[in-house]
Amino acid sequence: MEREGAVSELRLYVHPTCYSSYTLLKYLASKGLMGSTRLVSLTEPWEAVSSGIVSVPWLSLNGEPAAADPVRGEEVEAIIRGANISPPRDPLKAYMDSVLASSYASSLALLHGSLEPAAFTSLAKAALRYPLTRLDPGPLLEAVKSEGRSLYESFEARIARVVAVSYVRELYWASGGLLRPGDLRVDRLSVAAWLMAKASVGRAGLPSNPVRANWDGIEVVVGIVEGRGDSILEDVRREQATIYGDLEYLKLLGL
Repeated sequence: MEREGAVSELRLYVHPTCYSSYTLLKYLASKGLMGSTRLVSLTEPWEAVSSGIVSVPWLSLNGEPAAADPVRGEEVEAIIRGANISPPRDPLKAYMDSVLASSYASSLALLHGSLEPAAFTSLAKAALRYPLTRLDPGPLLEAVKSEGRSLYESFEARIARVVAVSYVRELYWASGGLLRPGDLRVDRLSVAAWLMAKASVGRAGLPSNPVRANWDGIEVVVGIVEGRGDSILEDVRREQATIYGDLEYLKLLGL
């Protein structure tokens, strides 16, 4: 590692609605470290698109992806204080943990039935803590691309769960926060239309023939929402109530 002492160019990207962002900011505030990073709230899209940010919270160090969700407050504190950061023991596991913490990357993988379209250099660097460990993301990305379909098959149930939670959360937002258990209605067409919008930027990210999307994976998501949608919705309602009921947190974001 090539640095000593405090970090001077650390940016922390968050979104107000994100519970992981919420818990991380609360931790940093409790340690008096909020002034040690530049806080960026990604309510505008351009910085995320231009910087390859596909998840929040997201850390960058001197412009390089340094960490992505899942990331603990203790690790961010260590980075701020200039401590040594150990490389992940299993780079592929670290990458998949980051995919599963990203509703966008998970949605993209499910739509295609492969991890290959979700082989983002930025996410690999974040998962490897690249500017802190100098691990080359190239071999990891090659493995993700070459094993994309088998990786998806191994992780399909977990990926589908992430996508189902995201679907229910966004239905809750779309209802103006009025959606209640028992109100959920789900069908394959609605989930597929939402997924194609979720996993694409314009048309970028869509399968070459969207009619042949990963319908089996979409059916898995539908089954999760049908079977556990009300429970997921209750979790979403509690999560969002905690976030927007915390005036100290909202003040940290200038809201």
